[in-house]
Amino acid sequence: MWIHTETWKHGKEDYFLEKYKDDFFYKELYDQQNVSVSGRNLSRNDLRRSQINNKKGLVRSSTSKSVPIGEHWTGYYKNEQGHLDTELVSTYTPKLIEILKLFNLYGKRRIYSFNSIWGQLSKEGRKCYMKEHDHYTNSDDMLSWVHFVKVPQQKCFYFKKGGEKIYPFFQSSGDLIVFPSYSLHGVDERRDLDERFVIVGNIIRTK
Repeated sequence: MWIHTETWKHGKEDYFLEKYKDDFFYKELYDQQNVSVSGRNLSRNDLRRSQINNKKGLVRSSTSKSVPIGEHWTGYYKNEQGHLDTELVSTYTPKLIEILKLFNLYGKRRIYSFNSIWGQLSKEGRKCYMKEHDHYTNSDDMLSWVHFVKVPQQKCFYFKKGGEKIYPFFQSSGDLIVFPSYSLHGVDERRDLDERFVIVGNIIRTK
């Protein structure tokens, strides 16, 4: 499930948190069955966007007709559209190289990309959760990771193995987990509604 855990702080946690509160990263995904939320009719594009992302297993909204479970701020879609967050890349690449060296995976004959990286923010009061998924798309996707920058006490991140949810102990603020990209994982709906901010990424071998 996971191959490495550690507690690590780079000193830019508050900066990235405030950065991801900007509406540039905002994404709202409502349940497909909802025709309105808080009196606002959803457009066809709203529903189509929700369907697409549900199929990808990235975000799933609630069956509640009043609470938009999928409200969150994420850099995932911006990254996919070519808006690479170079500040995240430069901050995390040295640490990721350090971890690769621990497993003798970093050398002259191996070239990696660390550009698959984004922040994921659930603001205070938002009942977000993440449907089970993996990050594996082809044989070049080696490792994935999540850095719990600022998270509530509830351990809601889990791996799924043999139909069982397994919750890593190391998922407090500052903890970093590295795992194979094919590992199935998800995030439970939060019982508390405190702010939750994680930075997520993939290590991809390009040569």
